[in-house]
Amino acid sequence: MKHFIFILKTVGISLLISSLLGYVVGLIWSMNSVAHPHQIFPNWLITLILAACTSLLSGVVIGSVLSALNKTNLVHSTLYTVGFVIVVLAFFLIPLI
Repeated sequence: MKHFIFILKTVGISLLISSLLGYVVGLIWSMNSVAHPHQIFPNWLITLILAACTSLLSGVVIGSVLSALNKTNLVHSTLYTVGFVIVVLAFFLIPLI
């Protein structure tokens, strides 16, 4: 049960931080580019969903691996997860900018 709680804490904290990061990146993207007339969703919503989904999946994987290795440090697992989300956002957004 201790490992499950650690995974939930990792996912929850990194989901919050990554969602805020996705929102900010989307706002910056909206300021630097003109929206396409046929675009249904705003840029901030697209990056927010991308960051949240990536954070959810990577938080579960990273939290599970660190928990299995008995290296349960919440700060490190959150930083690893948010770092992975930053890399994924940069991978998708650098060609667009």
